[in-house]
Amino acid sequence: MNGFKGFVVAVLSLAVLSGCNCGPGPAAPAGFSQVHAGADAEDGLHVSLVLDKDDQPMIAFLKVDAASPANNAVYFTRYDGTAWKAPVVVAASVGRVDSNPTMQQVWLARDASTGRLGVAFQKFEAFCVGSNNETTVHVSFSTDQGATWSTSERVSEAKYTRNDPVNGVEVCNTTSPRIAMANGTVHVAWAADAGEQDGIGFLHGYYYASSTAAGTWTRTLLPHVGDDGRKGRTGLSLALDSTGAPAVAYLMLSMGAPVPNNTAIVYVRPGGAAVRVTDSANIQNDAPQVTLAFDGTKPRVAALLSRPAAPQATWVFRSDDGAAFSEARVPDDAEDKGGRYLDLMFQGGKGVLASEFGSSGTAGQCGGPKLSRSSDAAAWTTCGADDKTHQFLGSYVSAELASNGKIVMAFHTVNADTASPSRFGRGIVLWREP
Repeated sequence: MNGFKGFVVAVLSLAVLSGCNCGPGPAAPAGFSQVHAGADAEDGLHVSLVLDKDDQPMIAFLKVDAASPANNAVYFTRYDGTAWKAPVVVAASVGRVDSNPTMQQVWLARDASTGRLGVAFQKFEAFCVGSNNETTVHVSFSTDQGATWSTSERVSEAKYTRNDPVNGVEVCNTTSPRIAMANGTVHVAWAADAGEQDGIGFLHGYYYASSTAAGTWTRTLLPHVGDDGRKGRTGLSLALDSTGAPAVAYLMLSMGAPVPNNTAIVYVRPGGAAVRVTDSANIQNDAPQVTLAFDGTKPRVAALLSRPAAPQATWVFRSDDGAAFSEARVPDDAEDKGGRYLDLMFQGGKGVLASEFGSSGTAGQCGGPKLSRSSDAAAWTTCGADDKTHQFLGSYVSAELASNGKIVMAFHTVNADTASPSRFGRGIVLWREP
């Protein structure tokens, strides 16, 4: 988690007398509020949230054109202390929606040292020679709090042979872009249909790239963890520690016998060796999830992972140095389960895990999104931001901890309520902890 400056309250009378801009306006309202009212059921997907220096929310998302998917576009909006700004285009004509529930095709980041914003996103385009349209990874930047955005730059490349983009195999199909920024450096990670050779072709793998203000990208293929963890599953998470140093967590799949169904969670500092956080002990996982955060410099990995005697369970793995991890199971809300689109955050030892409402029983106490909390990363409790009558709030959950330790969370909703009159319809909703 990035550090943020303390919240400053502007003195209205002084502002009126002097005409100065003496500080931010009030925070976005506590509780639930509408950010973007979508015209289509898929309008407002792939939500990604950051907070500015005054703890005001900023959001990037995919605005869908149902009549012409080629016109789908990445948009940005922010709360300016008074109201939500009209969404502006980050990148137009990005093409199809990746609706697979394990995917996130838009990601927003902010460099706290400079205030610069960056968005990484998928674009559906013809890039390889003679190729049909495939997904590539682009980035775009803003230096004026999201009012205007630079022309996007493609970060993924046409060819891969480990770290050789010139003489490698030609592929374009990339997914799951992630971006993080600190101290003037941009970090990007993504998945691609090219990785280690298996003797016949190239396996799905993960790439990491970094760039300074000079704009030159350094790219590397991230390592696997042995024969039972060699093929990527497009699930990854990129995070920076309190010093600005990057790390990536990602999912790897076994290649066959003797463990044909094993899914491993891998943690790596780019340029370092791969560390196996855990694996599924050969239990099949159809849609595992992973998210990474830091408590200072200590890595924390949360995952939705089926393991022996624990189908579709949520876990948090903690480490002091990234060399070895201990685990804690995150409890469900009685019979209610959290699910996809996990987002983990830590601040001063306090941990919060936000997740989509995955499945429902009858004994759960809270609605969705689900919120699990811990003061030590070992013992967790789970409830939510609302009562059970509003139980289906929350796909594409994205959350941050403000400087006062309160949760700020954004998510996509189509029809938020099933057991009460609809409070929100299609689009994006923000929840700020009172």
